[in-house]
Amino acid sequence: MYQEDRFNKYIEKYKKLKLKDKQKVIINLLKEDIAFLQKLTEETYPSEFSGEMLYNREILDMNKQEYTEDDFSEAVLVYCYSIRELLAEYLEKGEI
Repeated sequence: MYQEDRFNKYIEKYKKLKLKDKQKVIINLLKEDIAFLQKLTEETYPSEFSGEMLYNREILDMNKQEYTEDDFSEAVLVYCYSIRELLAEYLEKGEI
């Protein structure tokens, strides 16, 4: 119950943010997930892990002071695809 309350408070705070700030939260969460998956795969299969992350110009657009809604949605797509690739590599190496 405690975690649920904390999560609900977190969401309430998130809902009060401006749109650009919400987008930054989303991008940061995706970056954290990618970093975790890279580390997990690297530590579990150190000699087999490629260590490569998919990069695309769309990610770089998010580093600009001003970016468009299209830039945001394209960056989210790239990050989600990168997460899927890392998961696939992890699962493939583990032969699950």
